[in-house]
Amino acid sequence: MNQSLDLISVGRISLDFYANESNVGFKDVKTFSMSIGGSPTNVAIASARLGNYSAVATNIGRDAFTEYILGKLTEFKVDTRYVGIDESQFSPAVLIKFNEKNYSKLCDDRVNNPSKLQKNLKSRKRRVKLTKDGKLFIVAADHTARGIIAASGDSMAMANRFDLLDRLIRALSVPGVDGVLATPDIVEELAYFGALDNKLIFGSINRAGILGADWELDDRQSSYDVKGISEFGLDGGKTLLRIEKSDPGVLNTIEMVASVNSQLARAKKISIIEPLPYVKNSAGKFELNKNIEELVRVIGIASALGTSSAYTWLKVPAFDDFKLAANATSLPLMLLGGDPGSDWQATFNSWQAAFKFQNVRALIPGRALLYSPELSVEAAVAKAVAIVRKV
Repeated sequence: MNQSLDLISVGRISLDFYANESNVGFKDVKTFSMSIGGSPTNVAIASARLGNYSAVATNIGRDAFTEYILGKLTEFKVDTRYVGIDESQFSPAVLIKFNEKNYSKLCDDRVNNPSKLQKNLKSRKRRVKLTKDGKLFIVAADHTARGIIAASGDSMAMANRFDLLDRLIRALSVPGVDGVLATPDIVEELAYFGALDNKLIFGSINRAGILGADWELDDRQSSYDVKGISEFGLDGGKTLLRIEKSDPGVLNTIEMVASVNSQLARAKKISIIEPLPYVKNSAGKFELNKNIEELVRVIGIASALGTSSAYTWLKVPAFDDFKLAANATSLPLMLLGGDPGSDWQATFNSWQAAFKFQNVRALIPGRALLYSPELSVEAAVAKAVAIVRKV
């Protein structure tokens, strides 16, 4: 025990219970496999497997699992000298219905039984009412379809699909989360694992404006269409409208968004429009214009698109002086997340400040919560949910 340590990790250790049944709702799971987990614990175990002398500093409860946890750490050759035992607490446990075995089954079914993905989506359990309290919390997950795979300073953060799905499933399990905004691939994958029962689904429609492309603002329909949204029982669709005054491709996008908004209204489906003011910088690249007056301007443009605004919601950034944006429309506003980089707390503060206005009704973040540099997925999501509602 006097051997010097190569690594010591500090934080949570948990019991992870993995569902053995796949393609069923959580209430139908009968058996679980058990292991230990938690990010700090996983780091210590991985380090030990590489031949380092590792330890984890954490607390567990005095319960039926105490000896199991200590025994597994010893089995993995992780020093337990800094594992405290709290006589008044229970060891944390996590129920998990997604693992590499189930992911492999998904990959097999994509080849051998592709119709299962569509069947699972169509047969999912639906909620009766859009919202009980007039507010929504939606997790955004349509970034990769536009070639966006970076988050929180990591250029490849979203490139691993297994990891992305794991984060999304964990986010959707947090109390107070209403649903997801995503492209068909991710929607079908989440439904396959039963993560979308009683959740809202908004299908992302135009993802053709690939990040950095010369045609980026000529952003045409490339994912869901209104017919598909209705066919697969989605609750609505979302379009992205970036307005910059010199690019002729913007006109094509405006026309497309107006048409989609009309079609969704006729189908009585929620139409989320994300209007963003853009500008061309000195290098000739397009970037977000963070001037509040320009945001107000594009809110006015988006509010008037199509033959009806009855089902239209607007997804907008929480700029400074947000009162001006909130006052520009009576339409429900959804606050987007974006990539906060290392200053995630500033993003939370901006949401908190903007949510006091009466027509701000939803948060729809993605990367800001899924890839927080300091918080776990569950902690980041729960912290954001608290801005929207008390759970």
